[in-house]
Amino acid sequence: MKNKDSKKTILHFTLSLCILIFAFCIFAAKTASAATLYFYPQNIDMFEGENAVIEVRLNTESDTINALELNGVVGNGLSINSIDTSNSLIQIFVEAPKADNGTFRFVGGIPKGFSGAGIIGRLTVTPTKVGTSEISFKQIKVLANTEPVKEVQTTTLTSTINATVKPKDYIKLSSRTNPIQNNWYNSKNINIHWDLEPGTEYSYLVSQDQTAVPDEISDKPEGDKLWLGDVALGGLKDGIYYFSVKKVGSQTVSRYSIFQDSTPPEWVSVVLNSGTPETDGKQYISFLAKDVTSGIDHYEVKVNDENFERVSPPNYIIAKPDYKRIVLKVYDRAGNGMEESIETKGKDYSLWIGAIFVVFVVILMFVISQRRKI
Repeated sequence: MKNKDSKKTILHFTLSLCILIFAFCIFAAKTASAATLYFYPQNIDMFEGENAVIEVRLNTESDTINALELNGVVGNGLSINSIDTSNSLIQIFVEAPKADNGTFRFVGGIPKGFSGAGIIGRLTVTPTKVGTSEISFKQIKVLANTEPVKEVQTTTLTSTINATVKPKDYIKLSSRTNPIQNNWYNSKNINIHWDLEPGTEYSYLVSQDQTAVPDEISDKPEGDKLWLGDVALGGLKDGIYYFSVKKVGSQTVSRYSIFQDSTPPEWVSVVLNSGTPETDGKQYISFLAKDVTSGIDHYEVKVNDENFERVSPPNYIIAKPDYKRIVLKVYDRAGNGMEESIETKGKDYSLWIGAIFVVFVVILMFVISQRRKI
């Protein structure tokens, strides 16, 4: 009897273990396939009043997505200064990304789908008081690139900002070439300035990692760089950089963000189209450009010798059928521009002019011949 009970116990235990392993496998599989929305950095120490760029990122894991809607909020001790979507994985924003009253929102799609890890956008935040604050997602919806469309299971992570009072050895930085941090500029030579203290040595570095810390080795600019409290940085490729500096022997690091883009946008297409019923038979231009670093800021168009006016893609209806030349311009957020022109045939009067000239010559010859007869 004891042997039977023992066998039953072992059987029940084995069965329970199998069920547990099966359930764990299902749970693990679901978890592994879930997309993740998160911030980078996920934890950062800052001084009150400083700026930091927080990236909003997505990792789709094994899924392919084609649209998303996400809303988020920052804690009471933070303010959002700006929102940036340069080099975003989102190709079409259904509505302009916005940040207002401590909230932010992104809504957009990727027509051909996206799989992998990428940046949705960036938030520039400033701690308004000392303490710990969080940035988090509130309402999200991520849609799979499938038919029928289904919602992708998504995990969200927060970011923690730890703000402290600026210490006495904090170095105040400024720039005459890039006066507003987190604005895009196209200057190839960048200036960073701080007031030097007599007998003090400094260590600095330029990195694309805003958490990077200079070492304890004293730095002095070389070559054409200045050393009067100014540092001239040249040769930076397009992108976002952070200049970090500290006094040798101090743990206090000051940072200045540099948004650099000196490359103009590229035209994806500029096409002159025949009129359609939707355009009342008027010709129209289809146009679109891209900019991989700072993103497109705006488009302008000029017809003949008129002034440039701002227009929105993808189409511009030509109101004047007798135009001679149309110029399209596109600018990125750093002020780099590119233009494309369409030379119009307008109304071709050459045949009429030729015919009139022939008639004139014939009449002239006739008159001359008549005079000779007289």
